[in-house]
Amino acid sequence: MKKLLRRLSDLDPFPFGEWKGTLMKDVPARYLNELQHQEGLLSEWPDVAEYIQRASKALVWELKHMREAGV
Repeated sequence: MKKLLRRLSDLDPFPFGEWKGTLMKDVPARYLNELQHQEGLLSEWPDVAEYIQRASKALVWELKHMREAGV
């Protein structure tokens, strides 16, 4: 049975791991970017994968500015 996709907003809590319970908008871009590259993990969390996809432009912008600032 396929898990139903729930569209996460910035104000929803992150559902797992070290950032569990943190508002989606407050989860670091670096962490969300790393999740995209972990084979199979986001297939278990399609709502998180969809949120990252929707937020990808903002995440790229944030990561770029963090690198420029040396963070």
